[in-house]
Amino acid sequence: MEDLVLEEVNQSDEHKKLLFEVFHQRKDVERISSNSQLLFNDHSNFVENHPYRYWFLVKNEGCYIGAVNISYENSLGIQLFDKYENFLGQLIGKICSTLKPLPRLASARSGNFIVNISPKNIKLERELEKLGAFCIQKTFRLEDK
Repeated sequence: MEDLVLEEVNQSDEHKKLLFEVFHQRKDVERISSNSQLLFNDHSNFVENHPYRYWFLVKNEGCYIGAVNISYENSLGIQLFDKYENFLGQLIGKICSTLKPLPRLASARSGNFIVNISPKNIKLERELEKLGAFCIQKTFRLEDK
């Protein structure tokens, strides 16, 4: 089995289209704050101005299998196409062996990589637990009244 390749996202039309495809294949249970009605022009603008420390398309044996972004808060955003979900552990291993989290910053950032997931995404929660991850926080959104 070929090692996973992390290809840095650029502003090419190919990357924008691939990322748009990755975005739209996400299920509702996987979404935290994204809008499933996202338009391609808005998506393109986001890609061009993304707020991430790193953003990669993930490849295996020359085929794109998903994407991962890493924030300045050390948060990993992982999106794999359905048929490649079994690469989660290998992808997290690749990230942890290739990149280091930014140092801990009290009240702002953990010194470890973290993964935020929807409370409905039980499947990903179980997979992360199998990899040795554990829940450190629950987040609640206050709605405008």
